[in-house]
Amino acid sequence: MLFRREAAKPEIAPGSTYRRSRGEVVEMARVIAVVADPGGIPHVRFNLHIESRTCHSDEQRTLAVEAFSSLYAEPVRA
Repeated sequence: MLFRREAAKPEIAPGSTYRRSRGEVVEMARVIAVVADPGGIPHVRFNLHIESRTCHSDEQRTLAVEAFSSLYAEPVRA
């Protein structure tokens, strides 16, 4: 039986930017902070810029680190 080691994900840190594409929609997430909630679960607070042909939006969101990592897996180089 073969096991594949998962590639190490870069550490999520304030100032880091990540990208997600869904068809014609591009999302850019810029990390503001990584903090633990009262239960000790780490969360990412980030600014989200969503752009498509017809509209764009800017908002602030919070996700658990695990959820953020799975949605925004493509780091953007500075």
